[in-house]
Amino acid sequence: MQKSPLSILFSLIALLIGGVILTHCSTEKDAFLNRSYHDVTAKYNGYFNANELINESLFQFRESREENYYEIIPVYQYPNSDESKGLYAPMDTAAAKCEIVIGRHSMPKKKVGRYSKSEWCSWIDDNWITIGWSQFYKRDFESAMEKFEYIEKQYTKNDIVYSAKFWKAKTLIEIEDYFSAEEILLKLIEKKNELDELEKEEKLNLKKIKEKLSSSKKKKRKKKKKKDDDERIAGFPKGLENQIYPTLADLYIRTKEYNKAIDALNKAISLKQKREFKTRLIFILAQIYHELKNNAASALYEEVVKRNPDYEMAFQAKINRALAFSGSDNKSIKNQLLKMLKDDKNIDFFDQIYYALAEIALKEDNRLKGIEYLELSIESSVNNAYQKTTSLIRLADLYYLERNYRKANEYFETTMNVIPKEHEQYQLIKAKNKNLADLIQQLNTIQHSDSIINLCELPEKEVLALIKDIIDKKREELEKKQEQKELDALFASNDFGKTGSPGTSRQLFIWDQNLRGLGFNEFKKIWGDIKLEDNWRRSNKSASSLDLEVSSTNDSLVQKELSIDFYLDQLPCGDEQQLSALKDSLMNALYKAGNIYLHKLDDPEESISMYKRVSAEFLPNEKAIAGLYQLYIIFKEKNKLAESNSYKSTIVNDYKNSEYAKLILNPNYKEGQRLQQQQEAIDYALTYQQYKNNAFHKVIEACSEIIKNDTLNSFYCKYCYLNALSFGHLAYDTSYKKLFELALSKTVKECKGSEYYQPAKNLLNRLRNEQSLEAAKAGKSSFIFDNTAPHKFVVFFPKDAGNINSIKNKLSNLNKSSFSKSSLKTSNQFLNSEDQMIIVQSFVNVSSAMDYYDAIRLNKGALKTLFKDFSCFTISEKNLSVLYLEKNLESYLTFFNANYLE
Repeated sequence: MQKSPLSILFSLIALLIGGVILTHCSTEKDAFLNRSYHDVTAKYNGYFNANELINESLFQFRESREENYYEIIPVYQYPNSDESKGLYAPMDTAAAKCEIVIGRHSMPKKKVGRYSKSEWCSWIDDNWITIGWSQFYKRDFESAMEKFEYIEKQYTKNDIVYSAKFWKAKTLIEIEDYFSAEEILLKLIEKKNELDELEKEEKLNLKKIKEKLSSSKKKKRKKKKKKDDDERIAGFPKGLENQIYPTLADLYIRTKEYNKAIDALNKAISLKQKREFKTRLIFILAQIYHELKNNAASALYEEVVKRNPDYEMAFQAKINRALAFSGSDNKSIKNQLLKMLKDDKNIDFFDQIYYALAEIALKEDNRLKGIEYLELSIESSVNNAYQKTTSLIRLADLYYLERNYRKANEYFETTMNVIPKEHEQYQLIKAKNKNLADLIQQLNTIQHSDSIINLCELPEKEVLALIKDIIDKKREELEKKQEQKELDALFASNDFGKTGSPGTSRQLFIWDQNLRGLGFNEFKKIWGDIKLEDNWRRSNKSASSLDLEVSSTNDSLVQKELSIDFYLDQLPCGDEQQLSALKDSLMNALYKAGNIYLHKLDDPEESISMYKRVSAEFLPNEKAIAGLYQLYIIFKEKNKLAESNSYKSTIVNDYKNSEYAKLILNPNYKEGQRLQQQQEAIDYALTYQQYKNNAFHKVIEACSEIIKNDTLNSFYCKYCYLNALSFGHLAYDTSYKKLFELALSKTVKECKGSEYYQPAKNLLNRLRNEQSLEAAKAGKSSFIFDNTAPHKFVVFFPKDAGNINSIKNKLSNLNKSSFSKSSLKTSNQFLNSEDQMIIVQSFVNVSSAMDYYDAIRLNKGALKTLFKDFSCFTISEKNLSVLYLEKNLESYLTFFNANYLE
């Protein structure tokens, strides 16, 4: 197509202009065309496009973000550390756009003369701050701070300097430097007010200026204005004030300075804001008033609803209004909540509605209705961990305040399974749960110990009658289980379950007439016409129901649980050692429960009952005296001096040598003890310094003095261990090796439970292992000591000792009743052609084997004479093999006594 001469001319002009721009728009030259070109390019290629990308990314983030209305919602919806990772890519792209623009279009060359500038492209500073924003949203606060501080120093005459200060304050808030952030924000407000005053003065002065000026004066004024412009202070950016007050409110909410936050929010709301953001600020203000139990919250929530926010915020405002309402007429609010329950659109929020109804019921002192609604809230809360947590805590606290600690413990236990770790009450609930769990543990121990002790004090006939009742209940329970099992099989084979509704339990089918008819017909098909009688299922009418259960389940454990001997074997009656241990556990549980009531639950009344019982039943035990002392203190603090003095008198007169008597008679007794311990610490430090200086003989001398004459020294076990270590350093001399072993053995024996027990035990085991290896090499012994090897417990049973099965069965019974978790096996083997060994196996190491050894040695029941009548020992697998080969029991017993018995 042939072009007209006019179009050709326009094309040539366009090419000429483009060429001029391309060749002359240098960043080095300050001319109108250059500045215009770089300004437009810097604005749209960098600043505008980058901001569009940032805003779109933040919009998508906010749309996908779930608001947590169980806390005061944040003023600004910023990403956390994990969420910010999803913004890395768009923020990096935005920053890159601005960096390219700065590189290509910055005009930093200063013009010579009075009107010089550091930057002639007016959009470069905006690109810099955009880079800072992108880094802020990535939570790269260090880099963001660098950009804002750079702008603050570089562009002092531009209004962007105030924006940079503002964003610097926001960055400081995110890194929790609240003091510095507050200082900047308050200075910005002060500067804004100062500039407003200057503006008012300028407007007033302009009115006073004469309109008629000579042309020469006009020219002079024009030149003066140019100078003033050059020296001017940057103006305050439009709209920045609207952002300062919400940010200040954000800061005060984070620091929980709610009264200051209220002032900042009210100011922010009074300024021009976007409708959605202003609604958010009103909702936050309502939440703060709600937190402070201020009646203003209810009206503010109502205002939020009227502003027609998104559905969830409107719903939360309605719920919170119900929770915050403190008026006498709750009827309209209750009706509104009940109406919300009928709307399927609210099905995911039923848990919150029930919770609000519960709070109203509790405010009306309708406790039962409140509990009912709370239970419905918990039941209907499926996907909302925060609401489930809130309802559980509320219900747990109800029982807690009523001193129903068992119920409270159940709900706190459940709460710990669902509460998010970031929940503000997580640590408090965790502490309450632990305290109650500790209490319930002690109460269970008390209940268990009491029941067994009381049972053992009953006549044998009554005990047997009680056991028979338990067996009858167990038998009845087993029969019901069997019937249900057959019923389930009937359902499975005929698909009866499909007839009922999804919510109907199969166990309740007897109440459904249709199912009953179907069941009756199926019954006749399978069983025919059966005569109405008990136990119609039995083919052998002479067999007992117990035999039927055992044969049908083929479960030997069930059979044992239905025998009297099964229960009698578990009772410690007649075993003084076990009964004594049971009473000790009862005493300790009573005292611990008293301490928990008093110090953890602030319930002195319950603690009094525990301390009274422990002091009534277990004197003169130290725990019982401690109970008397606690009662003395409690009644003294209650100003009940008669009771207090009574307990004081008992302690001082009857137990004058106890620590508690000394403490009552001498209030400075503890201080004296503290000073004594300080001196003991100094003395030990001096001895330890000698040890570090390798003065081992002096250390042994100092340690021996303490070990011999001062067993109550608070550093006693340290001296024992240091004494052993000193002998160890001298053990290169064989005369000290045995002393090293004896010192370690003494530490192990006397310092159980201390921090030095295990190190000493480890050294002793290693020493004995080395000695046994040396003895084996020298041909003195074939046995090797290895504390880490699996071990067995052995009873040597000579040929003339009687029936081996009697002892074997007693050991087996003890293992089942007291060591059931260890899965121990009892067997017997011949050591030689005549003598046998009863072997209990297997223990993982020496420590567990010797624990069992001690338990048998101290047994006061059926095995109380075992150690007197027979040789008992523990032995490793390898040493047992050696014993089988050498058949020299005396040799092994010598080795055992030397290495195992401390």
